[in-house]
Amino acid sequence: MIVWGRSLFLALLLLGTLFVAVTMRDLPPLVATNFNGAGAPHAWMSQDRYLAWMAGFGILLPMGVVGVISLRERVARLGWWLGCVTLGFALGIHYLILLAHRTRPPHLSTPALLAVGGVFLAALAVWAAAATRAMRPPPQA
Repeated sequence: MIVWGRSLFLALLLLGTLFVAVTMRDLPPLVATNFNGAGAPHAWMSQDRYLAWMAGFGILLPMGVVGVISLRERVARLGWWLGCVTLGFALGIHYLILLAHRTRPPHLSTPALLAVGGVFLAALAVWAAAATRAMRPPPQA
């Protein structure tokens, strides 16, 4: 389980980094990054600042999650999976921002955001259930 989780995490990290690097050229110099409930933008970042934010949110945060979870012996093997969930969420948000910028003015799709958020929460719930099960004391013989 550790090998699969680590392999998937590293593959997602590599492919995600390439995805963000390649798609940055599709974003305008000023990137809408915060949207109201109707999907209209109300906060922007420069492309450089957005790239730095994505590096933190899409690379450093998932790596930090893996590092912190690995400190707990019983759930250490699950850290890679939580890193995958976190990385997948960051990439999903980046994809939604790319889609939002295909329209003028930019518009974030609420159903798409709910879908990405729902998948993230469902995956987080599955991970939490697995972590809870791993934290149970072993049965007494």
